[in-house]
Order: sequence, then structure tokens, then C-alpha cells
Amino acid sequence: MIREVRFDTRPIHPGEKRPLQAWADTSMSVAIKCFVKSPPPPGYRPCPACGVITLESGETTYVEADRATFEKAKEDSRLDVTLKDQTGDQRDYQLRVVVERQAPESEPVEAGA
Repeated sequence: MIREVRFDTRPIHPGEKRPLQAWADTSMSVAIKCFVKSPPPPGYRPCPACGVITLESGETTYVEADRATFEKAKEDSRLDVTLKDQTGDQRDYQLRVVVERQAPESEPVEAGA
């Protein structure tokens, strides 16, 4: 049984890492999936930051919004994180990935012109 999880689920930015720490009666798996389109396109393949990590009780791992994957995303981007122990107890988290776009610079306008 998963007893406690410490994980910040607020929106995340490309390149940002978040600690995930959990306590359970057994070892756990942390599955990370990146999505830049909703729904995922046919033939979805995971990026290098996706995968499954084994976590022992009390251990900390890091969840990262891969910069290369998410910088090109337009909208609907997210990270799905699933924490599951060996008894089948599971916690699911979705982190929205926020890509800040800079407005194009405009020409300065002189006063009185």
C-alpha cells in the first residue's frame, strides 16, 4: 500500500525537474509518459524522458519535462506520471506543461512623430 507521496503537481515548464518521493510497503514503479498532442497520434512512441523507474520506499526520483520534446509543442501538452506498488495500489498524476511564447518585438514608436 502506498502510504505517502510528495510530488508537486502544478504546471511545469520545459526543462524543469520535479522531485517525487513516496513511501509504501513494497517497492514501486514510476511510469512517465509525455504527450504533446491530445489525443496522442497513431503510432505514438515515447521520447527519451519517458519510461519506467523502480523506486524504493522513501527514495526520491525526478520527473522532467524534456525541453526538446515540449519546446515545439503548441498546446495540450502534459506529463502523465503513474506510481504503482507491487500490491496494485496506484496513484495517477497529470502535469500540464506550460510553454511560454515570447511576443515578437515591435519597432519603437517615437512620441510626436
